[in-house]
Amino acid sequence: MQRWVLLGTIVTVGISLWLGAVTARTGEGGYALLRVEARHRRASTSDGCPTVPNTPYFTIAYGAVLVDGTDAPVGTIVEAVSPRGDVGGCFEVSTAGHYGAMYIYGEDASADPPIPGMRDGEEVIFYVNGVGATASPVLSWHDDHDLHEVNLCASSSAPT
Repeated sequence: MQRWVLLGTIVTVGISLWLGAVTARTGEGGYALLRVEARHRRASTSDGCPTVPNTPYFTIAYGAVLVDGTDAPVGTIVEAVSPRGDVGGCFEVSTAGHYGAMYIYGEDASADPPIPGMRDGEEVIFYVNGVGATASPVLSWHDDHDLHEVNLCASSSAPT
């Protein structure tokens, strides 16, 4: 009986500490600060894609992706970001030199709490492994549920 009490206490304390750390990390409402962390985080090849909240509003991008003029390797992270820094889409390259189909989600202000994302007519900003990429053609976001070929070129490091 004492073993179960001790085990129960350890588990309870462990869960409490974990929940306390999560609460301290995310703050009141949790979601808002997680969103802020994702907004300012730029992926690297070891990070994988951040969680991107899905909404009923989206467009889809795909295309070639080059890093320093050569095909981006498998594992390269491509992110689609709003002008406000909201990550609206993310794709991990699984075929060298190609990304997509990557869903790029729009903002859902009717949700509680609101879900960040792209707004109609905004230019999608692309990052490849955390470095700003040149998109050709430039993609203006619309909730069209359609495919758009957008080819990306980036360098392996940010310019100094």
